Amino acid sequence: MGYKYPIAAYLAPQDVSDINALVSLALAHDGYVPDVGEAIGIVLDPANAAGTTHYQPLVMETQAAKLGDFVGEDLDADGVQDAGEQGIAGQTVTLIGGGADGLIGTGDDTTATVTTDASGNYRFTGLTPGVQ
Repeated sequence: MGYKYPIAAYLAPQDVSDINALVSLALAHDGYVPDVGEAIGIVLDPANAAGTTHYQPLVMETQAAKLGDFVGEDLDADGVQDAGEQGIAGQTVTLIGGGADGLIGTGDDTTATVTTDASGNYRFTGLTPGVQ
């Protein structure tokens, strides 16, 4: 079964200056870490290798996510935080992402580190759902 309208009819020429301006705005905010529930804009730009021809860039919006937990001493080794089992402050926790290839242990891995607070809690914020 074919399409009623040719797909090529929807592939209009792109205004490269608009696309470049959008990319520049995004890069100007490099390093900003959104908190949970804040919007994250994702721009997919399937440009050619030289970056001079853009093929229907797509702008998507998603919500930032977080990941966190507790580091503590499990005195009775039951895997449960029981009364009297305190958190451990000042512990470094590292989150490892699989990078572009999605595989952990290869050269393109990404890492983020945080330190547990006085109660042993930690959290990574500004995570993009579905990105490794």
